[in-house]
Amino acid sequence: MLIWKFLHIASMFTAVTLLFAYDIVIHRSSARGDVATVRAVGKLKPLVENSGIAIFFVGVAFGIVAALVGPFDLTQGWLIAAYVLVAILLVLGAGPESAWLRQLIEAADRDTSGSASAEFTALARDPRRHLSWVSAFLYAAVIYVMVVKPFS
Repeated sequence: MLIWKFLHIASMFTAVTLLFAYDIVIHRSSARGDVATVRAVGKLKPLVENSGIAIFFVGVAFGIVAALVGPFDLTQGWLIAAYVLVAILLVLGAGPESAWLRQLIEAADRDTSGSASAEFTALARDPRRHLSWVSAFLYAAVIYVMVVKPFS
């Protein structure tokens, strides 16, 4: 059982690192008006995002296997809380957060002047940029629920 638990934890940390570290670079670059960095890092988006998502789902599979071969009941309250938090993360990440990132990268690709265009600047200041902080909180909440198991 421990190997499955380890594989679950390692793959989830890898997935979150890939997905969240990428967001941090994009956010910091766009806040500085660094169009060239957003453009360059944006070219990596499909590889980084698809790898992170794939590893995330592999990690979920490892977690299910760990629960099935271990002492966990898949309907325990803390696991259900984790499922809900992960579902919210997926909806947020696949929806408005991803749409904002895509629009920002597309604006950077169109902006060849060397300085931030009005469109890029508006997107860099768009309130949706704060959704990454919501995701960070949700990641922390999932870790809390998985470690503390508050609804046992």
